[in-house]
Amino acid sequence: MIYTITFAPSIDYVTYVDTFHVGALNRAKEVRYFAGGKGINISRLLKRFQCDTVALGFVGGFSGNYVKDCLAEEDVAQSFISIATPTRINVKLKAKEETELNGPSPKLTVSELNELKQQLQEKLVEGDWLIISGSIPSTVDETFFEFITQLCEQRKVKWVLDTSGTALASYIRYKPTLVKPNEHELAELVGEKITTFEQIVQAAKKLVAQGIRFVVVSLGSKGAVCVTETNVIRAESPKGVAVNTVGAGDSVVAAMTAKLVEGTSLIEAFRYGVAAGSATAFSEDLCHGEEVEALVSQVILHEGV
Repeated sequence: MIYTITFAPSIDYVTYVDTFHVGALNRAKEVRYFAGGKGINISRLLKRFQCDTVALGFVGGFSGNYVKDCLAEEDVAQSFISIATPTRINVKLKAKEETELNGPSPKLTVSELNELKQQLQEKLVEGDWLIISGSIPSTVDETFFEFITQLCEQRKVKWVLDTSGTALASYIRYKPTLVKPNEHELAELVGEKITTFEQIVQAAKKLVAQGIRFVVVSLGSKGAVCVTETNVIRAESPKGVAVNTVGAGDSVVAAMTAKLVEGTSLIEAFRYGVAAGSATAFSEDLCHGEEVEALVSQVILHEGV
């Protein structure tokens, strides 16, 4: 089983306009609503990849009910904890340039976090994967990640930390199985300036030396690189027109994890992950399995570079 934790789910309200003028009345020509949050995206993707998954996290209010309804429509298993704070609404404005306005993360209480810990103690068993993804509220402190590390070690559970900024810098020392920084985040994590591919590899190797098994570095349109103790694999992304950046990184994590759970080799899992990231980038919503399969052969891999 692959469990995902989304501390700060959302409704992603996507509005399309031909032009946008600050301080003036703007009318949308089209709007769309999605259940958002990186962990929720990953569970939706895993379901599309025919993987067993359960979405965990915190939801509240009418917006939280909408998130649960959306997942139920896709038959995604869920076990959310209800909180008083309404689930946030993120606005994605699509014009000539894309503008985003994300709501604040909830301030979770000690009792709410303890309820999540209890869920994890009851659910996690050997062979499971746990993916902690997205924004991490300030009320989630180091004691939670100490708990995660100890529980996963005891139960022989692999876990993924897919976040950014200070949260990634703070909690990467708890040695998740997999992390996926971009070039800028990688530079911040190792405290070095990175300008070449060789420097990216050396920086990723420093994280591996700290106990992280898989370091996947997103290189944007240039593809990605996966570094382990014994492997360096660079992937060139398939060619196509990017229409949606939301969820591309989540697609990499979901697809790669799904394949590793199946027992697929690291090389093929990484290839599938890069194909999934591209498939989502080429779509208006998250990709489906058949769209990924159509791109897998177009992912060019270079080993040992």
